[in-house]
Amino acid sequence: MVYVRSTHADRDKLSVARTLEVELGGRAPDGLAALSGEECAALAGVLHVAKASQSHELEAAIEQSLGVVPRMLRGTIRKILFG
Repeated sequence: MVYVRSTHADRDKLSVARTLEVELGGRAPDGLAALSGEECAALAGVLHVAKASQSHELEAAIEQSLGVVPRMLRGTIRKILFG
């Protein structure tokens, strides 16, 4: 059995890599292993902001689209479209 000694920096980079994978919604591409922990953290932050912005813009577009539906039917249409 081989034991590998883990440094604090290794654990931090692993934690940042996991955070990045969460933001990506899956396994990070192998090429991202070349990034430093700080670079991975910055990329994860940028992805988080981009996803939040995308979500906000999508919600605004949905509301704008429902604006053409008569007010009385909007609830029903929303249930049909989004469950």
